[in-house]
Amino acid sequence: MTGVSPQLELHAVDGVAVVTLNNPSRANSLSNQTLGEHLPRLLTTLGGDPDVLAIVITGAGDAFCAGSELDADGFSATRPAQTIALLRRAHRSIAIIRALHKPCLAAVNGAAIGAGLGLALACDIRIASPSGRFGTPYVRMGLTPDMGTSFLLREVVGVAHALELVMTGRAITADAALAMGMVSRIADDPLTEALTLATEIARHPPAAVLAARALVLESARRGLEWSLSCGEPQAFAATFHDEEFAEQFASYRAGLSSRTPRTGGRVGE
Repeated sequence: MTGVSPQLELHAVDGVAVVTLNNPSRANSLSNQTLGEHLPRLLTTLGGDPDVLAIVITGAGDAFCAGSELDADGFSATRPAQTIALLRRAHRSIAIIRALHKPCLAAVNGAAIGAGLGLALACDIRIASPSGRFGTPYVRMGLTPDMGTSFLLREVVGVAHALELVMTGRAITADAALAMGMVSRIADDPLTEALTLATEIARHPPAAVLAARALVLESARRGLEWSLSCGEPQAFAATFHDEEFAEQFASYRAGLSSRTPRTGGRVGE
């Protein structure tokens, strides 16, 4: 494992880059410098590395991320313009995760609160530990959400759940998060589970994985009509005529033939 900044660690496993938020004595609360400079720089580097096929974000110790450091310089700003500039800087982390052309998973090994929840929600898939907690406590401090939470929470769990969480400021358990679709599964060891899933994703042709990921994300924004008339036809044609397709398709059919008896229909029916 390599330290890339005071609050970030990096290591790679079979084409999967694991980014560990590393401030365990403070439940991995992150400084403005980490959110605004170090993490965006690391994510940009990983996004451009052809050897990195997927990214997993997790936390050191017993927490994922408890948010921003409450005694950081952002909480001593004296003018609204200063606060706006600091938030826009911190928000780069969320924007880069969403813009990555690679799958990004969150192994939520404990509390994901405030900015930590925003980081988890920005990822494609979230896997939680049984001790996971998820919360947006902003109103309890007299504040409103940041780190993209107002958009991402609604996108992931729907308007009603999002409004309930942001207007009460309460935290929910991993079980409650699973019930509302905030996480896809609960695992005793969420990092191992996330690595297993990320490695499975990384085994498939990168062009197809990235095109499928982009198609789902863009379809959510543009709707069914775009998916049917434009998005899916164009993405399918691009991958169908990619040089990897013939080899992958032959391998897929061979696998089906070895598992499925012929009964007069097509293989795989």
